[in-house]
Amino acid sequence: MIRISQIKLPAEHTKVQLEQKIKKAVHHAPLKSYQIFKRSLDARKKDQISYVYTIDAEIERESVFLKRNKNPRITKAERKEYRLPRCRKEIPVRPVVIGMGPAGLFCRPGSGKSRVKTDSSGARETRGRENEGRRGFLGKRKSQP
Repeated sequence: MIRISQIKLPAEHTKVQLEQKIKKAVHHAPLKSYQIFKRSLDARKKDQISYVYTIDAEIERESVFLKRNKNPRITKAERKEYRLPRCRKEIPVRPVVIGMGPAGLFCRPGSGKSRVKTDSSGARETRGRENEGRRGFLGKRKSQP
């Protein structure tokens, strides 16, 4: 399998146009199959928004093609599978996440549980003082030397 990077197409393109670009990159060698490895949106120029693809393609006689290839954007594809590291020691208590920043919002992706606590009436749990009390409290703090 070979990897072809930096295939640039306009934002509104067809699958046929992508296949034509792939065939052009491999000099019209017989293409067995291809797979989109990465697709990025290039919006640096507002009037020329485009997609940039990295493609893994299977062609006939890959080894011969790679020996003759002089294009640095075409290389041999090496798949690396990411494995999650195992925890070295058991955690006795579940961690508590405080805050609504990126870490607080996305600390448990895919858990399917709500991250906002509600009471029996469906009202959201609030942090700190209510708005009116908060404004008065902040006003007093600013006036103090």
